[in-house]
Amino acid sequence: MGTETETYNGWANYETWNVWLYLMNDERLQNLVSDYVAETDEPTYPDLIASLGMSKDQTPDEVAYLDPNLNLAELKEALDEIAEYQNREGNESDSDSADSEWLASAGFGTDEDYGDFGGDY
Repeated sequence: MGTETETYNGWANYETWNVWLYLMNDERLQNLVSDYVAETDEPTYPDLIASLGMSKDQTPDEVAYLDPNLNLAELKEALDEIAEYQNREGNESDSDSADSEWLASAGFGTDEDYGDFGGDY
């Protein structure tokens, strides 16, 4: 029997998915993450959490923001995707397209995935 890699909602594991979910689904935290990435040459997830003063904090689901099971490489990749988006944002004329692309790359669905709920009814 072959080895299976367990993932959770497309992320390495539940803990990694859970901390990123709460960072990206809270507007205040999302803005702080975005600011951190914009102001840091080499953003890392542990440094992000330390800079936010959340080293001893947990998500509402009681997952520590510095849980030892976190896939730090995957979280670094997510931070790098935000930086890449920020670098493209000023160069892209269609910001709605860029927003959809960034949301999809950050693990969230787009209108194409779920339909456009903002239309006329």
